[in-house]
Amino acid sequence: MSEFMRIPLFVLLLAALFAPAVQGRALTDEQWREDIDAAVAHILENHPRPFATGSRETFESLHAALLRDVPGLADRDVALRLAALVAVIEDGHTRLALPRGLPRLAHNPAHHRDDPAHPALLFGSLPFRFYRFEEGLYIVETIAGYEPYLGARVLAFGSSDVDAALAAVEPILYAENEHGARLLAADRLSLPDVLMHFGLVEDSGPVSLVLQRPGQEPETLRVPPYEDAENPEPVGPRYDEVPFARQYPDRKRWHAQVPGKKAWYVQLDEIEMFPDTPTADFFAEALDQARRHRADRLLLDLRSNTGGSGSFNAAIVNALARSEYNAYGRLFVLTGRETFSAASMLMVALEEYVNAIFVGEPSGARPTTYGDPRRLRLPHSGLTLRTSTLVWPSSFAGDFREFIETHVDAPPTAADFFAGRDPAIEAVLAYEPPRGPVAQMVELFEKDKLQSGLIRFFTWLRSPVDGSHAGAVDDLIVQGHRYLDDGQQTKGRFMMSMARDYYPANAAARVGLGRAMELGGDAESARERYREALELAPDFEPARKALARLDAGDEPEADVRR
Repeated sequence: MSEFMRIPLFVLLLAALFAPAVQGRALTDEQWREDIDAAVAHILENHPRPFATGSRETFESLHAALLRDVPGLADRDVALRLAALVAVIEDGHTRLALPRGLPRLAHNPAHHRDDPAHPALLFGSLPFRFYRFEEGLYIVETIAGYEPYLGARVLAFGSSDVDAALAAVEPILYAENEHGARLLAADRLSLPDVLMHFGLVEDSGPVSLVLQRPGQEPETLRVPPYEDAENPEPVGPRYDEVPFARQYPDRKRWHAQVPGKKAWYVQLDEIEMFPDTPTADFFAEALDQARRHRADRLLLDLRSNTGGSGSFNAAIVNALARSEYNAYGRLFVLTGRETFSAASMLMVALEEYVNAIFVGEPSGARPTTYGDPRRLRLPHSGLTLRTSTLVWPSSFAGDFREFIETHVDAPPTAADFFAGRDPAIEAVLAYEPPRGPVAQMVELFEKDKLQSGLIRFFTWLRSPVDGSHAGAVDDLIVQGHRYLDDGQQTKGRFMMSMARDYYPANAAARVGLGRAMELGGDAESARERYREALELAPDFEPARKALARLDAGDEPEADVRR
């Protein structure tokens, strides 16, 4: 009798039941299903609002489909399907880690590695870090041996052009907004298994990249993935002079004078819980140095800050709020798509309490966000799942913005990056703010940054450093009439409403709002505003004339101020 025939039948049946359905798989169907269900349970039990933005129906449908499809999927495909399921929550802190080779080339907001239980679940990585600039997708870092391709623009992955590739990977992005998605999509395209999973290449072996190096014709490069956990030193562009903001890549924070300028620069790449120098002391030192060097502008750079401990944000806000730099036009915060978690919470606090101007790109997080994730190492795969446990609401009621936008746009470009220029710092040094809160609000309105303009005015109203707030009513009324004169009735009415709401004793504000209502076809509401103005000031001639004209049934005048 053969050795095979000596094995009891029930043992063979068990082996068949629990054997991986796809050849070479590390986990059985049952093990994967247990991991999937454990991940779903962890999210539903811990997340405070799992479907505040994502769809419960989509989540449940993807969960059921994944459990059904497990037998026909390879291990890494199961992991990617699970990552897509988690991404439905649309919360940057709720995510499934995809452990990978060459981790130092990866975007990793967790600040540490999450190695899997099985080598089969370590995703191979191309030896490139991609970044999506205004001009397209470029190679910005690599490893030794591939330096000639630094600065090359990526045109295609196999036969798929870059735009199609960026769109294809959207399902696995745990981004909270389009700016975070720009960052994550570029990162995920460096994983050949991701490219294969979404049909961008035929297999997870060497990837055919269509590249265009500066001044050369497009070329095809076949690149093998790195499938181990080696962590070589990344290689970036070579500069004759290292760009100022990139002088100390291994420091989490530092400060110095902008060369040749009356501006002091503070870089903060992580909000540390236990730094060598307490956060409050670090900012006290930075502010003292700025004063000693008679800097007229302070720059706080959060562009590479993916978070940390938000409990220390108060030390930063207090230091800036009490300083002489707490004035519009003196304090600038550089932000970008990597500004996330505790750093984006710091932006919200600065919006509310400090007269800061945001420069660069919008944040990679929503103003109302989630955090304090709880980690779960899935029992069989060893993949790490993080699930948010707390809501961190914006300071402003009803704040449904997808991101915290900038006051001054200065997005990174490939031309600037590879030439060693910093458009955000250049924008700060060139910027001259309008005088007065209404003019500052209008500047943002003209850029279609309506909520930022409104927040700017509210911040000014709450700020004690600006002295009396009474004078702004005249500017609101004047600007409101300008908008109405130009036919911009919505903005004109908004300005007049603000003047009436925040300066209720001002008769001219009531008349201005009445004019906006009258031009909008609401004669009865306009009549009420004119009467209110006369109650406040019985001899106020513009209100008396406007009311008499309405009572006579005459057409609205172009200007009721006379």
